[in-house]
Amino acid sequence: MAAQQLEDFFRSRGLAHLISTFQDEKRRIAKIWYLVRQRRIFVIAYFRLADGLRAFGLLDKIKAYPEAFWLLFQFHKTELNSEIILDLYTEPTLAEMLSNLRQKQVQAITYWRDFVCDLEDEDPARLADLLGFLTGARSIPPLGFQQLPLTSTF
Repeated sequence: MAAQQLEDFFRSRGLAHLISTFQDEKRRIAKIWYLVRQRRIFVIAYFRLADGLRAFGLLDKIKAYPEAFWLLFQFHKTELNSEIILDLYTEPTLAEMLSNLRQKQVQAITYWRDFVCDLEDEDPARLADLLGFLTGARSIPPLGFQQLPLTSTF
């Protein structure tokens, strides 16, 4: 029984080939050791996370109310829309009030907002292209952007 379980384990990890040389045996042992270390690292990290959450009493709350913490720990993809794109770019630093430069800046911002809204009306999938052009990412990462895109005076 144990030999069959071990053979199934090797087969599922791609280690079921026949051993014909000492090098094959060394490679197989190295792969097994790699899998054992990976598992050990995962277990250590898991218990450290649990200890950290337990230190603040959060682990007990997560176990008591798992549905309340689901969105916090589970990634959920949101569809891009113009509001999300426009929210990424906060108001830029504008020139002083009543100056000609300020009027041009406000006009440029209006054109930008109109462009994004028109793009969404035309084809919502093109917003991903716009986001890719602006940030290099075609979707918003699960943890958000580390540093929001910079909008400065123009």
